[in-house]
Amino acid sequence: MENPFNKSTPKIEKNSKVQNLDAERNAFFFEHGYTRVNKILGYQILPDTYQSLHIHLAPANDLGVGEKIRLIKDGFKKLAVVISSNTDIQKVYAVSWIVARQPKFMEKMGFEIEDSIDVKLLLGSMRVVSALTNRDTRPRAMATMSREKFLERYLN
Repeated sequence: MENPFNKSTPKIEKNSKVQNLDAERNAFFFEHGYTRVNKILGYQILPDTYQSLHIHLAPANDLGVGEKIRLIKDGFKKLAVVISSNTDIQKVYAVSWIVARQPKFMEKMGFEIEDSIDVKLLLGSMRVVSALTNRDTRPRAMATMSREKFLERYLN
């Protein structure tokens, strides 16, 4: 007879949720055309005219804050290798609701929060498109870092 108080049952549910989030992350990277760096960080090198690398975080609701920060730092070190070998990349940036919600964290990681009128217009139009396509109306912000500063901080 199965013990209804067996503590292994919740672990099965948790493992199932983790597997679902891993599958969601894999689909996220594939669908958006990002190159995966690690479990949660991906990037896309934009056309030559932009000379930039766009970073993005995949869903990570199953991870604690410490694990997320560790993976971000690990990913940035790996990205520094990519950037150092591609001289066309002059800027690293992120556009996200995460940047809007956590600007101090982004600044601590070495990024500058952009607030020019052009950026505000771009972010406003992105918010409208996002709201129309997937009903996400969270405010967005942009964080940028120069190639030189990124390599200085993260290339060992």
